[in-house]
Formats: sequence, C-alpha cells, structure tokens
Amino acid sequence: MPNDDEIYHYASKYYDPIKAHEYYMQRRVLKGRASGIKNSTLSPSSLQNSLSGNKRTVTETQRDEMKARAEELRKEIAESISKRIKRLSDEDKKRVGDEIKRVIEKAREEYNRSKSR
Repeated sequence: MPNDDEIYHYASKYYDPIKAHEYYMQRRVLKGRASGIKNSTLSPSSLQNSLSGNKRTVTETQRDEMKARAEELRKEIAESISKRIKRLSDEDKKRVGDEIKRVIEKAREEYNRSKSR
C-alpha cells in the first residue's frame, strides 16, 4: 500500500478530480454499436469493394451534373455580357474589353499557380 508521500508527486494544486470528472461527463460522447449486416455470406473485403464502387459512381454522376451546370452558367454569362456590350458605346467597349482581358489574365495566373502546387 503506497503512502501519501509516494502519490503526492502526481498531484497538482490546480487539479481537481471532481471537476475533471464533471467535465468529462458533460462532454463525453458515447459511441454505440456499429450498425451493419449480420450473418452475411459475403466477405468483408467484397462488401468494401461493392461499397467503394457505389461511391465512385455517385461522384462521377455528381461530377457530370457539376460540369453541365458550369456549362449552363458559362452560356448565361456569355449571353449577359454580349447583351451589355451591344448597348455600350465604342469607348465603353474598349474599356470593357481591357477589363475583361485583365480578368482573364488574372484567372490564368491563378490557375497556373494552383496547377503548379
């Protein structure tokens, strides 16, 4: 049986075991039993392969949807810009053209920077 002198070196004047326990009880997150297929005839590796295949299909579908949406947005923006340009005077067209060139150049630089990472 250890005496108080042997245990005392672990203690700190700032540590309160009751407060520590209360803190733990307030913030603990209990994890229940993992749900899954019981008594399956499939091996765990085949289950993992089938699940990962489904995920890949979903991401490809999502990627296609995102590409289609991006193309729609590009067309809308192009139409909007062309309508605005038709309403501008020659001086304004030159100014807008220069601004568009700057924006395109900036986008290219950002793309090249992100590509090089």
